[in-house]
Amino acid sequence: MTKFQYYQHTFKNTFKVFSRASFEELISFFYLNVLFGMFWVFVYIFVEILEIYALKLAFNYVSNLLFIIYLVVTFSLFIRRLHDFEKSSIYLFVPFYNIFLLLQEGDKKANKYGEIPV
Repeated sequence: MTKFQYYQHTFKNTFKVFSRASFEELISFFYLNVLFGMFWVFVYIFVEILEIYALKLAFNYVSNLLFIIYLVVTFSLFIRRLHDFEKSSIYLFVPFYNIFLLLQEGDKKANKYGEIPV
């Protein structure tokens, strides 16, 4: 799969929290979010240069909506990534342990959360 296909896969599986996510899916999601974030900064600068109140207001509403969407998708991805280790989603709230887990390869066999992720 390409990085963009992993990105699409992440959004498609947002509400399938009892499944698993691969390390490649996590990295692709954050890689493309960084690229999109850099693009969004340029849009912000352009909107600020134009100094049109309605455009600034629309940009703020769209930014807030995107933030909420990405927050939900990111939490879902983290939960599914923890399931790849057959760990409960409660580990999401353990500060350094979850970072340690998220950045490793997952189980190489099927577990109670499903088959090996793509």
